[in-house]
Amino acid sequence: MKHAIVLLLALLWPAAAWADPVDDVDALLRSHDFSGVVRVWRGGDVLFHRAYGKANIEADVGMRLDTRFRIASISKLFTSVAVARLAEQGRIDYDAVIHDYLPGYTGEGGPVVTVRQLLTHTSGIANSDSVGSFEQAVADGMPLYQQPATPEQIVQRYASGRLVHPPGTHFDYNNADYFILGRIIEQVTGEAFPVALKRLVLDPAGIADTGMMDWRALSPVVASGYLCFGRDVPCIHELPVYHENWGAAGGLFSTSDDLARFSDLLFDGRLVGHDALARLLTVDKDEYAHGLWVAPATVRGRADRVAHRPGQVMGANTTLLRYVGDGLSILLLSNTTRAPMDETAFAIARAFLDEGE
Repeated sequence: MKHAIVLLLALLWPAAAWADPVDDVDALLRSHDFSGVVRVWRGGDVLFHRAYGKANIEADVGMRLDTRFRIASISKLFTSVAVARLAEQGRIDYDAVIHDYLPGYTGEGGPVVTVRQLLTHTSGIANSDSVGSFEQAVADGMPLYQQPATPEQIVQRYASGRLVHPPGTHFDYNNADYFILGRIIEQVTGEAFPVALKRLVLDPAGIADTGMMDWRALSPVVASGYLCFGRDVPCIHELPVYHENWGAAGGLFSTSDDLARFSDLLFDGRLVGHDALARLLTVDKDEYAHGLWVAPATVRGRADRVAHRPGQVMGANTTLLRYVGDGLSILLLSNTTRAPMDETAFAIARAFLDEGE
């Protein structure tokens, strides 16, 4: 419900006199003390692409257009595409249940929760993320993310609980669903999730600056994350965690160029077939489809849809918008919690959509 309210307000954002969308968007970002990279494009035309702030405050490393960011829950969209490609190959059935692929899964939902319900967060499986605030994380810790663990261990410890709703009846945003999907992909392919993702999605998309964080290897250099509590208070470095523990739910890093290419290929039907794309964009409850929200929109008097994929993991703060028919795309990648990401993204969209009126 919260997401629907934010989206409705954004879609009804009052018209403004955007004399020059580039200058006005730049001013908007600076007014929020934005730190990160923003890219706006339509088809092959890059309308806006700028970097702001510091990739690392302590080392005084400036942000660059090719800076790598942890992309948080945008990772879920990559996971849903991997599932779609395996479904196209006949190796995954959306209506099969967890036990069809993970017979050793001990959670209550094993014999009844389907792949489709995992994708749409309607599994009814108990939510694995109980930390609701930074203050709570400091007080209670984040055991799911502060200890190294394999995907199998994470599913067993944190995604194998009871059912809190009958499957298919309620929307409940839950990383556990995508932890399980990651394990299903591993079981079906016989490959570790990062290897399978590279073969199924990254290589076909032709993107080489995207991958999984991994403490066991030399981690790629990514923007450091910061938590901010007001404009007049310095941001502080995020809690130490094992970012790869977010796995198929939120453990990827990427760049603005890679994400733009991935988005274009996906929504143009060149990464999965048009039937698979239509299925991926079909909403269930709370306007949530397979790894992203999709809502009705109107662009220059014509009916359209806006696909929306936000994400946040500690200081990593991301938003991807795509007007499916018009093709306008907005990507915000930030390494702080300072800017209101969704509101800013929709305001930027309105600036460039109004430009043609």
